[in-house]
Amino acid sequence: MPASYLNRLDDWAACYRKNGAATALAAWRDRDVLTGRRVRVRGDDAGLDGRVLGVNGEGQLVVQDSPGSGHVVLTEEIRVLD
Repeated sequence: MPASYLNRLDDWAACYRKNGAATALAAWRDRDVLTGRRVRVRGDDAGLDGRVLGVNGEGQLVVQDSPGSGHVVLTEEIRVLD
């Protein structure tokens, strides 16, 4: 299993180098299971509860905790609430 995972990761890295971020982001969005879900984010700072808006153009997860807000989540723990 680990070798197959690394091989697929290498395939995606090659795709990124050849085609740029847009192709990898489109593939991610096609497979995304978090967008629209309520989540709890826990990290070094105080956590937040919100709804996943998706990934931005740099592939960073964006979570909304109130109308008009969007927090970029980089390394925090994510727990799905619904």
